[in-house]
Amino acid sequence: MKILTMKSFAAMIMIGSLAVISFAQDIRVQLTAGGEGKSLTRTLAPNSNVVFTFKASAGQTISFTAGYDFKDSDLLVYLLKDNEQLKSSGPKAPNEFLVKKTGDYQVVVENKTNKRVTTTLYLDLFDPEDMRDPGADVETEALSFEGSDMATVSKTIPANGTIKFTFDGTKGINALVQVTDRTNQLTVVFNESQNQKADTTIALNKQVTRKLTKSQEYTIEVINQSSRSVKFNLEVILDSSGMVQAQTPQTITEEVRFAPGATSSFLKRTLDANGSIEFSFYAKKGQRMVYSVNYNMNNNRNSNDLELFFMETGAQDFIESGIADEPNEFRIKSNGIHTVQVVNKTGKKVTFEFGLSIL
Repeated sequence: MKILTMKSFAAMIMIGSLAVISFAQDIRVQLTAGGEGKSLTRTLAPNSNVVFTFKASAGQTISFTAGYDFKDSDLLVYLLKDNEQLKSSGPKAPNEFLVKKTGDYQVVVENKTNKRVTTTLYLDLFDPEDMRDPGADVETEALSFEGSDMATVSKTIPANGTIKFTFDGTKGINALVQVTDRTNQLTVVFNESQNQKADTTIALNKQVTRKLTKSQEYTIEVINQSSRSVKFNLEVILDSSGMVQAQTPQTITEEVRFAPGATSSFLKRTLDANGSIEFSFYAKKGQRMVYSVNYNMNNNRNSNDLELFFMETGAQDFIESGIADEPNEFRIKSNGIHTVQVVNKTGKKVTFEFGLSIL
């Protein structure tokens, strides 16, 4: 009984081993667009397959060929995404596929025979510019908004052609872009810099909104990788309704008052970013005015953050009188209201102490 059991167990192990040989091979491949590609050689058990999984971005082109030295009918090669077959062929045939949706793709090589076979898969990935005919001219056109917030263009792009549309965008606004293509064959890339390509591909036949992160020139690139010309419409709307408007720097005015019998006053104040304050006070001809702005009290600030100006009574303009943490002295030339202005040159709030003496 024990011997029979051991034989049965051994037979089960052999069957299990055979099953492992026939299982599909799943291989994850790291592809870099524009690189040297991959040459992947595998031996397949009878009636088994190998699955090569890799990531591709919209706008890129997948290129794959299964090398094989025997009958074409021995192997079947096909491309999958989300279990949907996108393309199929026999071995030796070169295949290209334009990616419409970013994600994982699989190239499957299936052994249709009852024997072991060896095949080499040549797998590569290309960005849109890699697929372009080096001798082909790229048409460039500046979009015209003609005083409005919308630009529209209707064009026919030739086979294997490219048209670039440029416009000046402002940081913080929304760009609403739509390319209408009834053939659904075009690839549209909305570039934010010269180095960005496939990762900025946008969908066809729907309005896509993108918030502009810089004030600069932007490019919308329309690419036709088909063998026939294609008509399309482009619409771009620059929407600033949600943009936070920059506030005008605030100027505060304050009259300096002295306590009875006092000749000096010290005021601690806070200024908003890029704001200013004007201290006004009465002084008589012949008096000596001494004032200072104490800012670098903790030795961790830059005195140049604040700029000081002085205007005598009757004058139309301020005259520059230095920076913070420097004493200033003037001899009053006439009776009346005089003004010291303190300007915050930074993009942040600052706190300082203003000291004034009339002697």
